[in-house]
Amino acid sequence: MTRRSGTCVRWTEKGFGFVEDSESKEQVFVHFSELTMENDAFKALAEGTAVEFDVEDQNGKKRAKG
Repeated sequence: MTRRSGTCVRWTEKGFGFVEDSESKEQVFVHFSELTMENDAFKALAEGTAVEFDVEDQNGKKRAKG
């Protein structure tokens, strides 16, 4: 897997959202359980936050991992 970079484009109160791959411009689903942060007290992303991630294919849909 190649590490990708992108930006959070949407985040919900339910703990999931989408990040946009900066190279392909594709939006990829992300769940709070995959976030790695210094402070794990509240795992969430703000729209516009820069992120790094890997992509996993799960049942034909792409999902951001760690």
